[in-house]
Amino acid sequence: MVEARESTPHPQRSFETSDEIQKIVDSQPSSIILIPYTSRIAGVAVAERRKGSASNREARIRLSAYSAFVTKAAELLGSFGASDQYIATGENSFGSKYPSTAELMRDQLSDDGVDSQRIMVLGGLQDTDQQFQGMKTLTSEKPELMRNPVYIAMDFHKKRVERKRNDNHLPGTVVSAEGIFMEYFRRKYTQLQTENQDQYRLELRARAIDPYDPEAYDKLIEHHRHQLDTFTTPEIFRAERLFQSLTSLGFVGDLALKPLRAVRGQTVTDRHSLETARAHEKKARKFIKEGELQPGDFNT
Repeated sequence: MVEARESTPHPQRSFETSDEIQKIVDSQPSSIILIPYTSRIAGVAVAERRKGSASNREARIRLSAYSAFVTKAAELLGSFGASDQYIATGENSFGSKYPSTAELMRDQLSDDGVDSQRIMVLGGLQDTDQQFQGMKTLTSEKPELMRNPVYIAMDFHKKRVERKRNDNHLPGTVVSAEGIFMEYFRRKYTQLQTENQDQYRLELRARAIDPYDPEAYDKLIEHHRHQLDTFTTPEIFRAERLFQSLTSLGFVGDLALKPLRAVRGQTVTDRHSLETARAHEKKARKFIKEGELQPGDFNT
């Protein structure tokens, strides 16, 4: 196990520390429960016309960026060794004919390599109250899953989730998705420092951080903390709306998205990724091309 170093706390929001995340992992949670968050402002799950069939009334449904972010955080927490059992909860935003948010979360976990047999789906629960009522039912139906669960929610949703957990007298711990991502970044860069210095320097240069700066690690972690801290800003809203509008156009929209993806790389809305490694790597290699670094400094 890679033990991550701590970095300087963020002045605005303080996500969970390495010690707090490790304490959750060491408690061996009975399950990891995914709490979705969808809203019109955040980009509620979008119905997209199928390619090449403008008259086709059927649609594909996509997770909101926030719900997808929670799902990825759940997979990361599982990779830390917390639990291999998952419970996905969620509403049916577009009715019973379409997949529920919980089913979409299950699909994303499966795509990330989680065994679908280890994912329980609680769909058709239209809000946080109903989702916790569904979990309360599980305490008698599947007590082994609800013995000591960990609930994952967006940081801005965390207090409400904690309150609902208490109101329903359910055991377990609530952790923010952002806190899990911060721990992922800490572990990632701590490991790179010891195992792959070339790649570590590449990551630093990609973010315009001097690899020889004694505070480089803290600056790198702060970069990600700031990114997570601004995850709920109007920029995310505008990106959501733009990609929603274009994807709803089917084939024509896909054509319009191609140049955007080429310029900006993957977006939170498009691929549910906070950052595009490809874009940052391209920046770093630009440093090399312009002679600031020697090609041998990195793995090429």
